[in-house]
Amino acid sequence: MRTLGGEFFKRLRLVKWFDWLNQTYVVVAILGSVWAFVWGAETDKELLFGIALSTYFVVLLIVFVATVFMYGKKARFSEATKCLHEATHSARDAFRYMMWCLNPEEVGFTFEPRHFRAEIERCLTATASAFSLTTGVSCRASIKVLAWDQAGSGGLHVRTLARDTQSAGRARSEDRDGGRLHRIEENTDFWLIHRRKCSWFFSGNLPALQHYENSSIPLGWKPGDHWPLPYKSTIVLPIRYVYTNDDRDSLCSREADQGKLDEQDLYGFLAIDAGPRKAFDVRYDVEMGNAIADALVPIFHAYRQIREMTKPPVNTGVPQ
Repeated sequence: MRTLGGEFFKRLRLVKWFDWLNQTYVVVAILGSVWAFVWGAETDKELLFGIALSTYFVVLLIVFVATVFMYGKKARFSEATKCLHEATHSARDAFRYMMWCLNPEEVGFTFEPRHFRAEIERCLTATASAFSLTTGVSCRASIKVLAWDQAGSGGLHVRTLARDTQSAGRARSEDRDGGRLHRIEENTDFWLIHRRKCSWFFSGNLPALQHYENSSIPLGWKPGDHWPLPYKSTIVLPIRYVYTNDDRDSLCSREADQGKLDEQDLYGFLAIDAGPRKAFDVRYDVEMGNAIADALVPIFHAYRQIREMTKPPVNTGVPQ
């Protein structure tokens, strides 16, 4: 709030500065015109009138450009509300589908991953469209989910569950990546969020970040080389629920034998990126993305429950 408040007053001062510029010019122009018409020669009057008229149009142009710069992005955000509604509408449909799948004996059908991904893709497509409107450039949206490497020693990593339909085809090879595991600790954005070092990750210039790690960057790349990723601006938002003190007290009283509860239920990440530098506005775009990420929490809570229900039994080698 302090940052937003400071930014608001900064812009307010900028508006007042342009207003004072206009007012000062008007006063000076009037005084100069009176002086020229009363005491000046005829040629002075014509010259002064031409200068005054030209200068006034320059001042008006400056004020117009400043107004468009300050308020144009807000107008684009209002245009993006339709896409935001489509995103939350798709999230609602996905949530209803997951609720049905949690009770297969009542509805008569079971969970189908393809259908679930199609619902999420519609949500991501609307999300990408909303950010493309607000930024004026083509944006991508994807969801990364947490997974454990059961076979090897890869530990906790992320995998791409779904992308918006426009970028899904182009990013298919990026997602496959030769079967490489994208471990949490090898990705600065995921690691910081997972360890609760930050509420979200934002960067408008990834190539300029020092000590930035990304498992999609090829081995051997070093600063100064050609940037290997298709995006330079990114926002990464957690799909999670953070427990409050009341939550912990209630759960511990009922499940005391489970020991210390985790401070969060982290299901995955909503990632939005764009090719150009400084594509996103940290004041508005992050909050818009957070609204969508929060709407996805109950969906992925149900998704985790279904995966637990459908997980094949572990072969312990002991005959049943």
